[in-house]
Amino acid sequence: MNINIEDHRPLITILLIARSNMYLISQTLESLIEQTYKDFEILILEENASRRDIQTIRSYSSHIKKIHSFSDTSLSNMINEGITFARGKYINILFPGDVYLSQYGLESLQKKIEKDESLDLIYSAFLLRDGYAIPRVIQRDFNVMTLKKGQMPTRLSSCLFSKHILKKIEGVDSRYKYRFGFDLFCRILKKDNIKTCFIPQVMVDYEFFVKAPLEILEYAKETFIIIYRNFGFVKGMRWWLFHDSFNLVKWWLRAVTKLFAEI
Repeated sequence: MNINIEDHRPLITILLIARSNMYLISQTLESLIEQTYKDFEILILEENASRRDIQTIRSYSSHIKKIHSFSDTSLSNMINEGITFARGKYINILFPGDVYLSQYGLESLQKKIEKDESLDLIYSAFLLRDGYAIPRVIQRDFNVMTLKKGQMPTRLSSCLFSKHILKKIEGVDSRYKYRFGFDLFCRILKKDNIKTCFIPQVMVDYEFFVKAPLEILEYAKETFIIIYRNFGFVKGMRWWLFHDSFNLVKWWLRAVTKLFAEI
């Protein structure tokens, strides 16, 4: 029996959100093309890309399933739209500058799925970067205590979400500009009978960008709101008072110092 390739639904959909740092998109696409596992599709969601950036994307057209253009929309809305386009059973969300460290990365994820096709989330260790300091490998449990502390159990790009769970929680909350990934993890964990799988290796590396002082304050504000909405006011205040209030001041002062040093 002949199989129509257009009707084939891949196991994995890669949502590449091309909204900023477009000069890094080639290295992300190259890391995907080099993967030994091939049963995945690449969907590129771009916003107001320049003609040069579009030409760069189109040079990879033979590897891209769909390019969808947006005009002046939020990052969360772009992701949610991409989820509706995705045909894969699992979704990986990447941004320009994100790269798989090994050509066997997607193959490793596929093997995890083979062992348990009912997994809602596969997540891995990630690199914590802090300015010019040596990156640290972070391995955190995906549990309520981690999230109540305002800590990300992993990076968004280091996750493989089942499309089923993303639809069940109705995608990304558009109220958040910076910490929608953290909110996503909180809402997933609150669902009953969630099945997760942890990979102790770092799967995806990323380009590090220093946050501006006002961005740090917005991160803190959104973190408090997310903890409050998901776990209650007391947990939100506990995070603010006992976990990250001193770190917030430290990060903000460091960012201000760097800002004035560059002037």
